[in-house]
Amino acid sequence: SPDSKIAVLPHEEGGLQAIDMSNGRELQRFPNTGEDHPSLIFSGDGRRIAYMNPDGRLEVINSRTSRKIAEVSIPNNTTDLVMDMTGSRLAAISRNKVELLNSTTGDRSVAALMHDLDVTTAAFDNSAIQLITATMSGDIRIWDVLTGREVAKWTTPVRLASSIQFNPEGNLVLLGNERGRNAIIDIRTGELMAEPSKGWSMSEDWKLIAIPDDRKSLSIMELGATESTRAIQVDKPSATSFSSNSDRLVTADHLGHLQVWNLDSDTPSAISIGQHPDKITDVFFTNDDQRVVAVSRSGARLWSAKGLNQIERIKLDDHQLT
Repeated sequence: SPDSKIAVLPHEEGGLQAIDMSNGRELQRFPNTGEDHPSLIFSGDGRRIAYMNPDGRLEVINSRTSRKIAEVSIPNNTTDLVMDMTGSRLAAISRNKVELLNSTTGDRSVAALMHDLDVTTAAFDNSAIQLITATMSGDIRIWDVLTGREVAKWTTPVRLASSIQFNPEGNLVLLGNERGRNAIIDIRTGELMAEPSKGWSMSEDWKLIAIPDDRKSLSIMELGATESTRAIQVDKPSATSFSSNSDRLVTADHLGHLQVWNLDSDTPSAISIGQHPDKITDVFFTNDDQRVVAVSRSGARLWSAKGLNQIERIKLDDHQLT
């Protein structure tokens, strides 16, 4: 779930199960209904779950209590669904058409939102006042949810976008596709703010971004303020991540070396915290920023963020690593 309180995992008897992350208790079982419909989605605040039940209808439940809130019909040819922050609205995608539905009654609030090409993904902004849709060509459109009016249309470099994320202020979006192409767009102007490459990361508040420049360096900049760029030397960076308050950056290079950089000064300094025997594909700080989790083909390891000290080896199978 978006708030990390619930995990949805495959069940050994088929279908999915929702697990309370605080105690490991199963909250709800979701039977397998095939792949003709999207199986399960959360509201932005994580408090509602919508899933296809065996009767082919969309069931909306309270994620904490498993109480059924509503059961609604959606268009038969729906290929994807998205829910707004509170779970009150749904957007049903079917080829070049998007329908906005009330998640309690199933009523359509406005006429269908029509596009020239097939829609690949969509997302509500944090206030649920606007919906952004992306088409196969890379075009994005911003819609007024209350009236169904198209507010703006912009061209982006991300074709076949599969994900859209809003920043906290709701003026920037991060587009991504399954080929690893990303772009950050100002939806007010259509300006391309950044086009991150492999190994990049962004701070939780969307203020800082780290982007590999070439095989030997990595730039840290304030988003939209390129004059504030700081460069650090990392040999072929493979993964990066900011701490929760953005004062540190952990980097991994192609040889598995891990470093934590102090970003409080104009000239960042680094300490080495460990090394994997192979290339690291993902790295991140734990919630308390005191430890670092690094993942490579040889396994996931937990390191102290303060120096050379491997705390423990985390056992994961190939499926979990993927």
